[in-house]
Amino acid sequence: MTCAINNRALRSSVSDASRRWLIERSADSTGHQQVMELMTETVTTISVEASIAQAASQMLKRLVHRLPVVDHKERLLGILSMADILGAFVEAAAKESLEAVS
Repeated sequence: MTCAINNRALRSSVSDASRRWLIERSADSTGHQQVMELMTETVTTISVEASIAQAASQMLKRLVHRLPVVDHKERLLGILSMADILGAFVEAAAKESLEAVS
């Protein structure tokens, strides 16, 4: 997801589906469209204080692969991806397995 930021506050984003659609058709006239024509205006975000489990649940519920991470003033701090979450789960499971063997 590519985020458009206005005064450091998150405003809207281009959805994964819109991004894929644009890339697939970039050779034709859609290359001249502006981002504003494709962006999603309602952005699903996650608080920096949320747990990884909460973020994963929200991604599954909203059918998104990335969540903008915001602070209490809705300022963008970063992007959390499903790959980040899966990596954290795999790392935790590997650590538990190693501890069980030791």
